[in-house]
Amino acid sequence: MEREIGGMKKTTKPNPDNRKDNVEKIDDTIGKTIQNMELAEEIIEIFYSITRVKFDLLIE
Repeated sequence: MEREIGGMKKTTKPNPDNRKDNVEKIDDTIGKTIQNMELAEEIIEIFYSITRVKFDLLIE
């Protein structure tokens, strides 16, 4: 396949779809996403606890 870039022709090879590699990448991405969601939930809980303590101190 040829395409023209800046007045010069460049030949590129077709890039076949290698699904074998994709499974590992997708699985890794899903695992990292789950870890990030769990971490976000922990951070929200900590933030809520700190906020609640500060609020309780203000009321007292």
